[in-house]
Amino acid sequence: MFYNLDDICSQMDIDMVLEYYGYNGRKVVNQGTHLFRGSCPFPDHKDSNPSFAIRENGVWSCFVCGTGSVFHFVQRMEDCSFKEAIAHVVKITNYDSTATVDRSKNMIDLFNSTPKKIAEPKFKTLEEITLNPSFDNAEFHFDVAQKRVTMDMIKQYDIRYGTEGYFKDHLIIPIVMNGKCVSFFARDLAGTAKKPKKYPLNAPIGSILFNFDKAKTKDTVLIVEGILDCLKLLSWGYNAVALLGATLTDQKKYLLLKYFDNVHLCLDNDRKINKDGQVSNPGQKAAMLIADALKHEISVKNILLPTGKDPDDCTKEEFEIAYKNALRLG
Repeated sequence: MFYNLDDICSQMDIDMVLEYYGYNGRKVVNQGTHLFRGSCPFPDHKDSNPSFAIRENGVWSCFVCGTGSVFHFVQRMEDCSFKEAIAHVVKITNYDSTATVDRSKNMIDLFNSTPKKIAEPKFKTLEEITLNPSFDNAEFHFDVAQKRVTMDMIKQYDIRYGTEGYFKDHLIIPIVMNGKCVSFFARDLAGTAKKPKKYPLNAPIGSILFNFDKAKTKDTVLIVEGILDCLKLLSWGYNAVALLGATLTDQKKYLLLKYFDNVHLCLDNDRKINKDGQVSNPGQKAAMLIADALKHEISVKNILLPTGKDPDDCTKEEFEIAYKNALRLG
């Protein structure tokens, strides 16, 4: 059912919402606007120094958790999606969709339905680089390059091939952010490099996402670890970016929260058993950490690939089955 959020908030009694969740903050009056102050009630914030306030219109703020609407408040308390939070508010406040609404109250600022959780972190300056002249167009080396990429990929992402020096016989994939090439990915296709190097020295990996410029035009994005994983999903028609690893930095978190409403994690399912019988899965452990960092702000699902595989290893059929069975984490 479609609900007008302004209408809900115009009828809302914030006391009912706070009472429902057992919030015991003190009620104060400031220039005619009721404020409730006290310790932050969110389960994942152990607040020993009261840092939380909420206005009668449901707009809340916390020094640690950020700012949001009453719907985001309920979303955090219920650990549910934004859509489910709306349904909870409707039930708690006995909202009547047929009632006459006084819009002059102007009771809600929804923050474009996105809570402002984190301030913009400091990004490294992304300097444009010039690719080495020895990086030839990979079209002219397609007999080797086709092991990892298609001709369409080569044309769309200006993929090169190293013909001499350290990166001889390497596939070179430029990384573009804000319209300029800021780094590149190198994959040894000949198997002769003594110390394979994925990215050149001092590459600002913590501040960039591969394919971000193109992906940010859509609401939903798939998150993968590597560039070849990303290219494979893009070739199948999915909107994807690569983390260039398995770590979500503050910079990358900021970009994901700012530009996307839905995130589908698709990290490696590299389940391993050591000689002592201990099981580890670095890819899925990283996926859970990323989900925890994002799930209270946007919708998050986890795509669990077949054991031992990453996206680049999967067939299209294997991936589509995993995608269909993705588990919602937030």
